[in-house]
Amino acid sequence: HQIYVVSTQSTGGRIRIEWSRIWQVIGNHFNKVGCSPNEEISSFAVDSLRQLSMKFLEKGELPNFRFQKDFLRPFEHIMKNNEKNMIRDMVVRCIAQMVNSQARNIRSGWNNIFSVFHMAAADRDQAIVELAFQTTASIFEEYFSVIGDSFQDAVKCLSEFACNAAFPDTSMELYGTSDGVLTTWLRTQSNTVEMTITWRMSG
Repeated sequence: HQIYVVSTQSTGGRIRIEWSRIWQVIGNHFNKVGCSPNEEISSFAVDSLRQLSMKFLEKGELPNFRFQKDFLRPFEHIMKNNEKNMIRDMVVRCIAQMVNSQARNIRSGWNNIFSVFHMAAADRDQAIVELAFQTTASIFEEYFSVIGDSFQDAVKCLSEFACNAAFPDTSMELYGTSDGVLTTWLRTQSNTVEMTITWRMSG
């Protein structure tokens, strides 16, 4: 596994199209190792993936490229398929760190981020749900202007928090957050058309 880490760091400057082909192999490796029943192995895989992802995010993403979706996809796979709370918690913390430090450089990766938080929203571990919710809310409060075409993914993510009956406090907190999100979105769409939206909560 360490060979993969060294390899990806040393070839990070390759032309992006070539690198995307290389990542198809490396990404599958992270999918497999990140779901290892051995927590020490899977946690090392997630941390290595975090380090690589941070390096890639620092470089930003050119228009019409979708490489961020490729290298962040293993986080989705691990979140979905690893049953260990510790590993899922680690995935959410990694994604939260990326949002807090590299939000301005994220482009196509927003889809993956909201996908991970969507899964976290339905979790039964309180720490996972709360961190995912706090980070999702902060995205709308601080980085709403840069999420681009991922707004619908974000709203679906918020609605999933509302449906988690195990944590009613988070559901109640969502009322204020969702209202703010929708109001902000409407302002960006039109300054002349009056619209009324009722945010219905279920769960």
